Order: sequence, then C-alpha cells, then structure tokens
Amino acid sequence: MDTSLVVTAVDGATLLMLNGYAFTNPSPMSGGERWYCSGRIRWKCSVCLHVNDDYELVCISHEHAHDPPIYEITSDGLYSLMIRTSSGKKLLMYDKYTYSAPKPLLTRCKIRSFKCTDRGHVRCNKYIHVNDELTVVAEFSYHNHKPPTYIKMLNGDYVKC
Repeated sequence: MDTSLVVTAVDGATLLMLNGYAFTNPSPMSGGERWYCSGRIRWKCSVCLHVNDDYELVCISHEHAHDPPIYEITSDGLYSLMIRTSSGKKLLMYDKYTYSAPKPLLTRCKIRSFKCTDRGHVRCNKYIHVNDELTVVAEFSYHNHKPPTYIKMLNGDYVKC
C-alpha cells in the first residue's frame, strides 16, 4: 500500500502528499478520509483519493490532468510552492498569487521582500516579507486583481495564461 504524508504549507494549509501531488479539503468517510487534488480548480483535475486511518492509500479515482507541482521544504518542515517560468525566473506562490524579486531586507534576520508579480501591469502594491524558511512573516497592502493562472509545460516550466 502507498503511504501518504500529511504536511503543512507555509500559508497554514494542510496538505496530503502522494507521489509528488498535493491533496486538500479532507472529508471524513467510512474507514478514513477522502482528499481532493489541489489542482481541482486550477487545472480542473478530478482526482480524489481515499486513505485509511493510517493514511495508507485505499483507492484513487481518475488520472491527474497536470504534472505534480514543485514544492520546496523549509527548515521548519513546511511546504512552499515555487514555480519556474519559461524565462527561468523562480516565483513564490502564496495564497494563489505569485511573488517575485526577492531582495534582502534585513541582513541579520535574513528577511526578504517579495512583490506581487502584477505590480507593473495592474499596479498591485501587495508585497510580503518572507524569512529564510520561506515562511511569510508579514503582509502589506492588498491585491487589486484576481490571482494569475499558470500552465505547466512538459519541461516543468510554468507559463502565465
């Protein structure tokens, strides 16, 4: 039986990881829980799985409509979604929005400021401060737009739609 791993994302979400894919929104069912693919909305992925009380895979429905996302594990054991664009730039995805241009803010604390990737196009002023473990320690302003949509290419790069 495949055993899954329950982890916490940097935004506080609980994820069940199995074969590189993340599952969310557990619902209790007889003998365990049902979890849904985290790409259910973004990629219209209909995969759901049933795990027993020991988080062993009981059954899985359908096949994923996408490749597994890229998660980086912080030193705190939290999972952070990092994506690489077709131009090679790495972006931090937090709360469905993407942030770029990490610049050191405080050398001693190693806090970095990430700005919303739509700051130029729609003049979004949202930015976050992130520590070395990619944990968001502060948020500033708000988004004036909807979250961007990305498609993952066969080579693993992401392209904004």
